[in-house]
Amino acid sequence: MKDLVHRLMLFTGDGVYRYTFEEGRILLANRGFARILDLDCAPEELIGKRLKDVLVYTERAGAVREALGRTGELHGFEYHFRTLKGEDRWVIHDSFVVEDPVTKERVVEAIVKDITARKRAEETLAAERERLAVTLRSIGDAVLATDTSGRVREINPAAERLTGWAAAEALGRPLGEVFRIVNEDTGEPVESPVEKVLRLGKPVGLANHTVLISRDGRRIAIADSGAPIRGAGEGVTGVVLVFRDVTEQRRAERELARMHADLARRVRERTADLTRANALLQEQLRERRVADQRHSLMLQTAMDGFWVTDTQGRFLDVNEAYCRMTGYDRSELLRMRIHDVEAVETLEGTEGHIQRLIRLGADRFETRHRRKDGALIEVEASATFMAEEGGRLVVFLRDMTLRKCAAAQLARTLERLEQSNRELEQFAYVASHDLQEPLRKIEAFADRLRSQCGERLSAEGLDSLMRVQNAATRMGRLISDLLAYSRVTMRAKPYEAVDLNAVLAEVLSDLEARIQQSGARVTAGLLPTVEADRTQMRQCLQNLVGNALKFHKPEEPPEVEIAATTEETGAGPQAVIAVRDRGIGFDPKFSERIFEVFQRLQGREEYEGSGIGLAVCRKIAQRHGGNVTAEGRPGEGATFTLRLPLKQAERGGSP
Repeated sequence: MKDLVHRLMLFTGDGVYRYTFEEGRILLANRGFARILDLDCAPEELIGKRLKDVLVYTERAGAVREALGRTGELHGFEYHFRTLKGEDRWVIHDSFVVEDPVTKERVVEAIVKDITARKRAEETLAAERERLAVTLRSIGDAVLATDTSGRVREINPAAERLTGWAAAEALGRPLGEVFRIVNEDTGEPVESPVEKVLRLGKPVGLANHTVLISRDGRRIAIADSGAPIRGAGEGVTGVVLVFRDVTEQRRAERELARMHADLARRVRERTADLTRANALLQEQLRERRVADQRHSLMLQTAMDGFWVTDTQGRFLDVNEAYCRMTGYDRSELLRMRIHDVEAVETLEGTEGHIQRLIRLGADRFETRHRRKDGALIEVEASATFMAEEGGRLVVFLRDMTLRKCAAAQLARTLERLEQSNRELEQFAYVASHDLQEPLRKIEAFADRLRSQCGERLSAEGLDSLMRVQNAATRMGRLISDLLAYSRVTMRAKPYEAVDLNAVLAEVLSDLEARIQQSGARVTAGLLPTVEADRTQMRQCLQNLVGNALKFHKPEEPPEVEIAATTEETGAGPQAVIAVRDRGIGFDPKFSERIFEVFQRLQGREEYEGSGIGLAVCRKIAQRHGGNVTAEGRPGEGATFTLRLPLKQAERGGSP
């Protein structure tokens, strides 16, 4: 496939190239591209250069990039520039934006077709048409041109004066209505000039002694002639009639003959001009039909809806996708206006929206449309105003109904979950708080029983009493930890600037006795300042450092390292704080389980604790828009990484 693409690039005369979206730096080019730029170099020499260095912009810089930035692709985009040698060039530009799989930067894949010859032919055609129009306006003879069916296509001012028909009224009418001629002697209609010219197939002088009856009833003696208009391939495309008022001249037949010969010569010259102009026009029309067919096929097979309307909101074209969206047939929609399907705006609102779009040139918005069965659909629209042909509104539409419904359902579900979570937290707080009172009574009565009746209890009784006291102590610790977990959100404080270095110093001071007792070595780098709840930051760091001190190997003193970095994310910079130890570690498959409430990987006999400290850390981090993760291996230690946003402004303060 790569060989085929390479051969096609070498074979085609069109320009094929790739360049970076932001800088316009050329990444790939073929010989066709170098030829269009009129550069005397191999296409490989263009690689690395910027587009602005190999051509001269004559249009607004960045026009192609802005168009690509809006849609991601361009089709049939006509563009003019000047080569470095000073030659004008016109091209049709087709391109689209992709992401380079290696560099991840946006690049543009483009094909340009040189249409300079066509543009120059169009200019020549326009000049010829203008020269012909000037000639027709300036000559004294009346000139009428028709198609092969005899309908008027051209009429010059002289013909307007003689026939009494203004050009705006005459164009498109049958010749017999505008050019009424009868025999001067009998008053009978004469043979149709168009039929006679088409029958003979050559320039001819028409009926002698002919009278033209003008629109206001005047009878004007005329001398007239006609000639076929030949298009490409010598086919006849119409008839040109030249006539003049010869009321006075008819008295002199010899003068009339001379004038007729002169007119015939000029008709032949004008006919040749029209033939050449018509050939160029037919070629242009053929290219336009091919482009229109390609464009129509693309739009009709598109997944999104599409329509074209005039500036009054009347549908001129729709595709099948929009018909499926609304349930209307295409024939029905083409008899309707935008307001007939619009379910949000009033008629005045729709008309105002159209006028605003005409001023702005483009717009993106969301609205609702009403289907044929009355159901409403949510629609996302992208509209563009095109000024040609009297003004057109081109609109692409996407049905967003399912997405909107899903989003609304998700919002309701999240709201219910949030309410349920608040109720559970409130329940946990109240339940754990209320459990403390009976637990204190159990501890008090157990202590009283031991002090007052301990001497009278058997060894088995004392053991049972001690078990009760130990269980009450564990229960008290569990209740305290549960209260701490619920207070993460129940008793949260507003965010403020918190220097984590000062917080860590307080934590290490609180843990000083445990550090000295275990012979631990704790090292810490410079920590950042974050916007946070200071109390919860202290609680989080104390749990993480205390956890690292607790789970060490019995034969080795704990070693704890605390380090911090910052990294950029889509939501802004965040602090990354790592707490590493060389303790007993854990199996990586438990890296998430250890953050669940009351989950322990070791027995109570080996290591104390309720298994809720890491759950509290994660809840605090998530409340601040961050997270806590863990990595470890058995016997190799563990690393707990706390990520926190440096700024909380976009989160709206404390939640």
